[in-house]
Amino acid sequence: MKNSQVLSKIQITKSICPKCLKKIDAKYILSINKVYFNKNCPTHGKSNLLISNKPKDFLEYLKYYKTVNNNKSDDNKELCLFPSYKCNLNCPICITKSNPNINFRLTPKEMEPVIKKFQNTSINIMGGEPTVYPYLEELVKIIIKNKSVPILFTNGLLLSKLNYVKWLKKIGIKEVNIQFDCATKTNLRIRGSNKNLLNEKVKAISHLNNLNMKTHLEVTLEEGINTEELNNLIQLAVKYDHICSINMRPYFKLGNLKNRNSMTLDNIISLADKSTKGLISLKNISLLQKFLMIYPFNRPNFNFCPKHRYYLLVKNRNKYVNILNFIKLKNNERKIEKYRKILIKSSKYKKINFLISLFPSIISIKLIKLMINLFLDELLRKIGYSSSINPRNRLLFIDFNGRCDLETIDLNDFCPSSVLDVCGGYSKKFNISNLNREKQFKKNEK
Repeated sequence: MKNSQVLSKIQITKSICPKCLKKIDAKYILSINKVYFNKNCPTHGKSNLLISNKPKDFLEYLKYYKTVNNNKSDDNKELCLFPSYKCNLNCPICITKSNPNINFRLTPKEMEPVIKKFQNTSINIMGGEPTVYPYLEELVKIIIKNKSVPILFTNGLLLSKLNYVKWLKKIGIKEVNIQFDCATKTNLRIRGSNKNLLNEKVKAISHLNNLNMKTHLEVTLEEGINTEELNNLIQLAVKYDHICSINMRPYFKLGNLKNRNSMTLDNIISLADKSTKGLISLKNISLLQKFLMIYPFNRPNFNFCPKHRYYLLVKNRNKYVNILNFIKLKNNERKIEKYRKILIKSSKYKKINFLISLFPSIISIKLIKLMINLFLDELLRKIGYSSSINPRNRLLFIDFNGRCDLETIDLNDFCPSSVLDVCGGYSKKFNISNLNREKQFKKNEK
C-alpha cells in the first residue's frame, strides 16, 4: 500500500490465516485515513482488511485502553460454558454451527472442576441452545454451590411460556441474555426460520420482566435488514424495567457464515448515530468511554477488549435520556487526558488528588439524584423486596461489539472471558476458543 505506515510496536501482532488456521504475522497499517489489518500467510499470501475508517478514534482509544489495562492479565474472572451445540434453531449465521441434530455434550460433572476455579463470579451458560440441554438444572446447582451467578444465553423460544420462566427462576437463574434481532423480516435471513419469532421473543421478555429477572438483548446486525431499527429497539428496551443492556454485533466469519459482508465497528456506530439522531455519536461514545475507563471506584468491567465501544442511556418514563445530560464531560476532555497520563507513572496520592479536583466540575444535581436512586435500587436487591416495591434498571447499557473472527482475530488482544467448550476444550481467551472450535470442525468435516 502506497503512503502507508505501520502503527506503533503495540500494533504489530499475531493473527491466523482464515484458510489454513495457522498462526501468522500481522500488523495494523494506517493508509489514507483508514486502518487496515495486514496479514501474511506463507501458503495463502497477503491480505488487507479494513478495520476502521476513523483512524483518530481507533488510535486514541487504543492509547487509553493500553494505559488503563497495562497491568491486567488475560486471566479475567469470567467463565463461559458451551456444554452442547444442540439447538432448536438452525441459524445460517451461527458461529458454532449449532443445529437440532447435534447430540454430543459435556456433563455437569465434567464441567465441575473448571467451575470450581471460577468461584464468586459470573458464569455464562451458552450453546447451542442451553434450554434444550438435558442437565441444565444440575449445572445451575453446581454453579450456585460454588458461589457464582449463572447467566443464561438463549434464543428465548421456550421462554415464551410463563411456566418455563418460573421454573428457570426456581432453579436459580436470575439473569438472561436473549437473542433479539428486532425485526420480523430478519427471521429467514438471519435465523433460517419462516416462523414469526418476534412474537415469541416479546412474550419471553415480558415474562422475564414480570418476574424481576435481569435481561440483556443480544442483537446480530446486517446492513439493510435490521440496522434501520436500532432506535426502535432502544425504545422497546426502555419500556421494560429489567432490561439492562443491548449488545450489538455484526456477523462474525465463524461457523456457518461464509459469504456475507460484515460491518466494521465504525459502520455500526454510524448507523446508531443516524437512528438516534446524533445522540449515540462516535464523539459522545469516545468521551464517555474515556471517563469510564479511568473511573477508579467500584464499577462494572467497562473495559472488555479493544474491539468494544459502549454507551449509557438513562431510562425516564418510557423514554431514554443522554447520560451526558447528567455527567458534565464535554468541557473536561483535557482534564481526562491529563489523568490518563497521571495513571502511567504517578503515585496514588497524585491520582486521588487529581480526581478530587476533577469530580466537582463533572457532577450535576441530576447525577447526584441518579446515583442515590441507583444505590437504593442495589440495596433493595440485596435485602430482598416485595412485589409492590421493585428496584428498576435505570441505566441502559449499549455495547457495540466489533468483529473478532477468522479474518480479524488479534491473538494479543486482551480477552474478558475464559471458555470451556464441548468442542474446543478449555481456553483462557474467547478468541482462542473460537479458533480451537474452528480447527475441530475442520477435522470433523474431513
